Amino acid sequence: GTTDGAGHCLCATAKHGELELCSVVLGCRSSDGRFEASKQLLSHGFGKYCFYTAEVIAAEPLKVIHGTQEEVTLQAEIPEGIVISRDDLQNLRTEIPEMEEVQAPVEAGQPLAQVKIFAGDKEICSYDLTAAESVEELNFGKCLQLLWQAAALLPLRKVCF
Repeated sequence: GTTDGAGHCLCATAKHGELELCSVVLGCRSSDGRFEASKQLLSHGFGKYCFYTAEVIAAEPLKVIHGTQEEVTLQAEIPEGIVISRDDLQNLRTEIPEMEEVQAPVEAGQPLAQVKIFAGDKEICSYDLTAAESVEELNFGKCLQLLWQAAALLPLRKVCF
């Protein structure tokens, strides 16, 4: 739009692949100037930036201490994607924490570790590795319950003396 106070203004969007950008131009002296300025801003953005989607990390199951299961499966909650500079894209590295074990109980969806993605020394993205299922704590009551269930499955034998 155009007003005497604001001059010629334009808000525009453009999409190239997965990257969608928005330009806002305020106070141009001419109508053609606002379109040219917006075109330059969008061209600069598409030339310097890209849409990055983190790769899925295949994490090994995690050992559970004092649990009703020996291990828990991990799942990644990967972000949909981020806009990063094309220069940063060349210097990406992923840090996956060393995980040996977790103490029961474990709830489904519980964050157990965090994967971090860096461009050089700058952290640009992180996401959680979470428990795919719940694992109950193996306590005396649970052991007694499992023993009772196992005993119920045994065939009964008639013993004669």
